[in-house]
Amino acid sequence: MLHRMHVGIGCGLSTVPQVALLVQVSQHRAHGLLAEALLLHGLPEGLDAVECGLLTVEQSAVLSRVLGGLEVAVQLRVWQRA
Repeated sequence: MLHRMHVGIGCGLSTVPQVALLVQVSQHRAHGLLAEALLLHGLPEGLDAVECGLLTVEQSAVLSRVLGGLEVAVQLRVWQRA
């Protein structure tokens, strides 16, 4: 939601530094967290899977690396099979 708000006002580049400051990690790690969250947000019930414990934070990082370079349609097919 923070990233969406930043993009909406033309400040999309400020999301990663703000996340890094908020969770006290490097900007590189914050960029990774944002990428994972955006990918999970695009998958049906993706964020819910993490919130209820069906998918761990470590598993979501692996999922993000595996699906990140694929087209959205392929991401959805892989997600539905999992």
